[in-house]
Formats: sequence, C-alpha cells, structure tokens
Amino acid sequence: MDAIFRRFTITSIPALLAELRPVRFPESEYLSAVEVIELKRDIRCNCDLVICYSYHKLRTAAMLSEDHIITLSQLLRDAHEVRRECGKVSVAFMRPRHKRILAGLRGAYEEMRLAAILVCQHGEPALIDSLTVAL
Repeated sequence: MDAIFRRFTITSIPALLAELRPVRFPESEYLSAVEVIELKRDIRCNCDLVICYSYHKLRTAAMLSEDHIITLSQLLRDAHEVRRECGKVSVAFMRPRHKRILAGLRGAYEEMRLAAILVCQHGEPALIDSLTVAL
C-alpha cells in the first residue's frame, strides 16, 4: 500500500522516533524548486506524525499531569502552525530562489521542535537527544 494512504498509529516516543524524517534546511544561498518540494514533503510528514502522537496522548488526558497536557497542546498548535506555514511557501518558480522564502517556515519548525523536546522531557527524558537529531 502506498505511504500516502497509510494510517499513522503513533502511541509512544520511540514509535515517533522510528517514523520521523530528518529535516535539514539548506545552507546554500539559493534553492531550486525540487529542494523546496522535498523539504516541504519531509516537514509535512513530520507534522502529521507529531499531530497523530499528540492526539493519541491527549485522548488519555485523565492519566497525564496538567503540565504534560499543556505542553502537548502547545505541540499540537505548533505542528498545525508549521503545516500552515508550509502551505504559504510557493514552489511555482523556474529559476532558483533566495533562501529567505523559508524564513517563516524555519521559525515555526524550530518552535515545534522545542515543544517536542519539552513533551519528550515529560514522557521519556532519556530520548531527548534522539528526538533532537530526528527532528
């Protein structure tokens, strides 16, 4: 079955780590449309995984501490914000574009990354380094 139609069932941080794609923003001054498309694909995939994990954990909110619920809610908001910013980045160009077209997306992704680290700190602190590398 194609990966597009696969339903995510991410219930733990190790399962999340196994599915995440490493996202590296290009350091070069100019970007091609292909680079932007690949970057957006990986970011959207990671956002979907984080959203799935957050919804699963928030369903069991009665068993979580109030701080954990707050950080999960923030992670969920940040993941939706990253998806929104990802949609704003245009790929309708032929010549390479300056990397500043990714400025808003980069900032939003870093916020989501920090929120994910906070959630990991509440759940499984031993995996913080792995999560930092995976995201």
